[in-house]
Amino acid sequence: MLGFNGGLLGVRKVPTTSNATGLWFPNEQSVAQRAGIWPLGPTGGFRYWRFANFATTALNGGTLDLGEVELYDNNTLHTGIICSTNFSFTAGSASVLVDGITDTSTRAYTTAWPSVQSSATITFDLGSAKSVTHLRIYSLYAQPRFPASFDLQRSADGTTYVTISTVTVGTPAFVSGNTYATSKVSV
Repeated sequence: MLGFNGGLLGVRKVPTTSNATGLWFPNEQSVAQRAGIWPLGPTGGFRYWRFANFATTALNGGTLDLGEVELYDNNTLHTGIICSTNFSFTAGSASVLVDGITDTSTRAYTTAWPSVQSSATITFDLGSAKSVTHLRIYSLYAQPRFPASFDLQRSADGTTYVTISTVTVGTPAFVSGNTYATSKVSV
């Protein structure tokens, strides 16, 4: 039923982090959009993405070594990402994981990986709600010092995360020098 100025009449919906289905008043939609939770669902966007629940690394299980992580929406590479971790790197920092440099001149690694692996997270703040369909990981060595699998999680608020898939990295390909990268891995 249409109400004043074309608005829909019905039970008022409260924007939440669940799917934004059904009919919504225009002002309810704008509240949900400002909160970064409209629209949601399998193809909806989220601001925060993270890696968690890591398997053991393939080469030298005592070291986690990353050069770059790229997040894509189809063929569009997301930029302006802020990266953080809940552990410290021995060399480099989480910011080098999203600085756009894919060779070994900037990279982050930790040699104390086994002591933090069970609770480690790597978080990517995209700045606003965005879809992520693929990712690509750059590392050293043909069998990288990066876990063969991990959970990809997403969040609208940066607090409550939901696992959407377990990502299996597979065999990386040679890029140049000592740098290897996965193909774009679907999520």
